[in-house]
Amino acid sequence: MMIRTHRLQWIPTLLLALLLGLTCLYPHWWSSAILPSMVQAEGVTNGRAGLSMLRADGSGVVLELRTPSYALDARAGGNGHTYLRLRVAGCGTAGQAGEPELPAKRALLGVPPQAQVEVDVIAAEKRSISLDYDLAPAPRPVTRKREAGTLDPLVQRGGETELQFVCDEALYSQDAFFPAEFAHIAREGYLRDQRFAQVELTPFQYNPVRRELRYYPLLRVRVRFVGFQSTLVPPRPEGPFESVLAQAILNYEQARAWRSPPAPAPLRAVGQGGEGSALRIGVQADGLYQLTAADLEGAGLDLTTLDPRQLQLHAGGEEAAIQIIGEEDGHFDPEDALLFYGQATDSRFTDVNIYWLRVGSVPGRRMGVRNGSPPAKARFPRAARRRSIWKKTTST
Repeated sequence: MMIRTHRLQWIPTLLLALLLGLTCLYPHWWSSAILPSMVQAEGVTNGRAGLSMLRADGSGVVLELRTPSYALDARAGGNGHTYLRLRVAGCGTAGQAGEPELPAKRALLGVPPQAQVEVDVIAAEKRSISLDYDLAPAPRPVTRKREAGTLDPLVQRGGETELQFVCDEALYSQDAFFPAEFAHIAREGYLRDQRFAQVELTPFQYNPVRRELRYYPLLRVRVRFVGFQSTLVPPRPEGPFESVLAQAILNYEQARAWRSPPAPAPLRAVGQGGEGSALRIGVQADGLYQLTAADLEGAGLDLTTLDPRQLQLHAGGEEAAIQIIGEEDGHFDPEDALLFYGQATDSRFTDVNIYWLRVGSVPGRRMGVRNGSPPAKARFPRAARRRSIWKKTTST
């Protein structure tokens, strides 16, 4: 009995030896055959990507991105196709759904109000890496019912919303590196009175046909402010929002001197005439606004066939009352004018309220008229007196 038990103890050892042998002969059998979602990490994973500002002046900013490490995780799909997912600690991801999913580092820079922002790469270290599998595409969220029995590890479920990893066949068949530019301005805008530009740096490029990955451990770029003439002004304080700007803007101290309210949004035509035409009007302060015939024509509105009585003004889904001086004859003459009381908004993201002026199928809402003339026998005091009595009271 003791001898039989001793022999059975060798069975787990033999099984372990068999598993190690298969792993040596077929390195990827474990992830693709037995456990499709098993992670196989390549590269070093103990370093985070770091973005630093080397220089900042009126001409621009010099940024440096160091990416000391990365990780490639092999993931097998339900159709037997194995993908590699690229990860960098400290980076987000870039790429539209179906495009190669690549790590990206983003930063907000404060920029001068009237400057044009451009990006140049001034230094880059490049390494080439050959991959055994395709790089995974950026996922596409799909909402549908959960299918029972589906074990595809590349479909990550959260309720009824799924992230599907489906390659853009047209892009994955191109013998070219993606993205073409690994440093660019992703977007521009305003945070209160602070104009900003978001810089996006991608320390990798991928060629899907060659399965070749270009790795840039060091990227140095210059963000140039073209057409800017230095005029320092006292910083405009933003109150409680100041701490938000200090955390969000990389060159916060430099950019404080460039703050100014965004230029009023000009009238902009939307639509192609008729009832579908609309003009976009930006309002930044409460007050009475006037639009002349020249303003409307300059925005592209045809006044020759326009009946001003059909004009409607909308904001926030509701129609606002307006007054059009001279609309009684059914024509918007050069001396006519449109008046409305505009109200600004004060949200966390913007202080510009948008109004839409369009031609409706029915007469628009107009301001009410009230007679403000005093009565014929009204009496008004010529003078008024005010007497204040100060009394001191003591108690014992």
